[in-house]
Amino acid sequence: MTTASDLLVVGYDLDTGREVHIDDEPLPVWHAKSHRRGDSTLICHHCYLGDQTPTGTIVPLVVRGRHEGARRAHFAHPPGMAPTHGHSPETIWHSAGKHLIAHWAATMPDVQTVDIEEWLLDGRRRADVMVTFAGDTQLAVELQSQLLPDPDWLTRHQTYADGGITDVWLWRPGLRQLPRIMLSNGLPIWKLDVEPAHLAIGYGAPHEVGHDWYLAENPAVYDWHHPPCPRDRIEFASRPLTHFRLTAAGIQLPPDVTELLDNERDQRRAAAAEEAAQRNTPSSSP
Repeated sequence: MTTASDLLVVGYDLDTGREVHIDDEPLPVWHAKSHRRGDSTLICHHCYLGDQTPTGTIVPLVVRGRHEGARRAHFAHPPGMAPTHGHSPETIWHSAGKHLIAHWAATMPDVQTVDIEEWLLDGRRRADVMVTFAGDTQLAVELQSQLLPDPDWLTRHQTYADGGITDVWLWRPGLRQLPRIMLSNGLPIWKLDVEPAHLAIGYGAPHEVGHDWYLAENPAVYDWHHPPCPRDRIEFASRPLTHFRLTAAGIQLPPDVTELLDNERDQRRAAAAEEAAQRNTPSSSP
């Protein structure tokens, strides 16, 4: 039986010294490097890194499935050669997620290069995925399975800001605590579900309507809004990753979501203006 974890195994190419994904090359390339059928230079990246195995463990991979077949093509351990308890979900999610995002980013307009595990020029930070757009503007994508202490996140965020690099942070779906420090710094919260290739949008719940609600600078907060405010109750709604676009400024919401949010904002602003007009109208004398 094929599990979701099996479908997300990332390989390591001993010839090139790079981690690789099933979609990086045509299947015949991987067959030629696979266990028994090939020269066994395609090995499990997770085993090699020491996830549930001694570091440096070499386990040649096989290729399962067919291109556009009923079962999606993927790398897999040969029977009996996987770690007893499998690889950790966090490790699988992080490795597969980097490649998913890299392949998606490469389809975006104006993207020149996409690099995985790319060091910044000053050597202070290595991005999970670095995207370079026309004009040499850059965007770094970080995938995090665990919540970072606020000072650590701020340090990483500032490193990117100092280099003129936009940073986008994607979090694992099962994360319970939310990185609200991001909201205080104007960044939205996204969750990446790798196996179905979906991105979840973090929305802020409507604020309580008080007596002076119409005076709010942004009346849209009285409906579901994006990005959330730092103290909001946050809910997530998921869409296929292909519905989103990536630009040098960050991830762009799907057009239908943007239209919906814009309409709700305009309706709230109109209601606020109407409320203000009514309150400023002198009442008639009896």
